[in-house]
Amino acid sequence: GETNEPNVPTGIRAACVRLSRRAAAQPPMHLAVRGCDPGDARHGDIVTGLSWSNAGELLTVSDDHKVRVWSVDGEPVQQLSEVSFYCTGLLWHPSATGRAQGDVFVVGCTDGSFRLISRQGRVEKVEANAHEGAVTCVRWSRDGASLATAGEDGLIKSWSRTGMFRANLAASQGTVHAMCSPPDITYHGAKGSVRHVES
Repeated sequence: GETNEPNVPTGIRAACVRLSRRAAAQPPMHLAVRGCDPGDARHGDIVTGLSWSNAGELLTVSDDHKVRVWSVDGEPVQQLSEVSFYCTGLLWHPSATGRAQGDVFVVGCTDGSFRLISRQGRVEKVEANAHEGAVTCVRWSRDGASLATAGEDGLIKSWSRTGMFRANLAASQGTVHAMCSPPDITYHGAKGSVRHVES
């Protein structure tokens, strides 16, 4: 409604009146929610990782152990694979179109491992002892030539494109909770600390 507060300047009062009249003239807004077929399309548990490909396909992984592909419109495309491990994160390789035979993505796991998985759902590489405790973050370098992983053990490690160990990049006093892409890495460690590591 119109405001009659004595301390409100005339210009502001006039603007409030115009806005309230304009809002009253607008038709009411309704929220439309589009659901998925619960029988096949959606995950049955919390989604723990997701990543867009360059072609606009969305890849998701969940505690239901399923990896699913979605279109840019949010429509289910396919269940890519079913895994036997719990994932903490997932990321397409930077060159991935989501459709090429050579496309791969990486998943970090609660058992301290990471896996490279192809677009066809085939596990290409397993690094079983990447970290002590869960892998908390996975990040490809911008050119896709290297991979960085972080874990509950406070370590940030560098790996080749094919998953070969290169070096320890940094060590935190506790769990590394977040990390940006290499070669220069900024990470969020224990007690809210944020640190930058130059390659």
